[in-house]
Amino acid sequence: MASTCADYAWLKQECGGWIETGYAFALVRNVEPGELLDLIGAGEERITTVGIEGEGSVAADWEHGLAGAAGAAMVSDEWCALAQCHSEWFCVDPATIEPIAVTHDWVAHASNINALSTFQWGEGGSLRTTFDPLISHPPLNYTYGGREPGALLDLVREVGGIRLEDGPIEDFIAGCFALADRITGVTITAEQLRTMEFMTASTERFRG
Repeated sequence: MASTCADYAWLKQECGGWIETGYAFALVRNVEPGELLDLIGAGEERITTVGIEGEGSVAADWEHGLAGAAGAAMVSDEWCALAQCHSEWFCVDPATIEPIAVTHDWVAHASNINALSTFQWGEGGSLRTTFDPLISHPPLNYTYGGREPGALLDLVREVGGIRLEDGPIEDFIAGCFALADRITGVTITAEQLRTMEFMTASTERFRG
């Protein structure tokens, strides 16, 4: 069954701390965790963390002494997940996304405590579409970018959660996960985010 926003409603309960303090999540095709961390310029020290939240997790960067930690883990034979916490966005810095974009297909989304959000889909060496999933906006206005701004509009409507018209704020983060799911065919589960082993490294150099 095709995933929708409702299929990711568990995120707020299972990963509330990660979501509320600023998260970033990406799926990158045909790359191993270590190579992916190299591509975003992560530090050379690599450790294994378990899950998104709690002791020993990616989010416990203070515990590991890794500032702005990012974790990478395989979630299928083809796709590697990249998770980051505390508003340290690998996916909005052109210097970090460019090495990925040139050689790999990717989907990335993020939101921070300052209500800044992004969704990006890259394929074939370029950014196909990007938009802010938090802001209500009519299709194809200035908030949609990339070489094919309207490429995902039908899917956005199908998955739900991401507003295309003015109205109450919906569960746009669940909508982003569902949209990434539909693009890649990779379903992320609560169990994965609790137990997945991440290769984790610092991304401190990209702060501020």
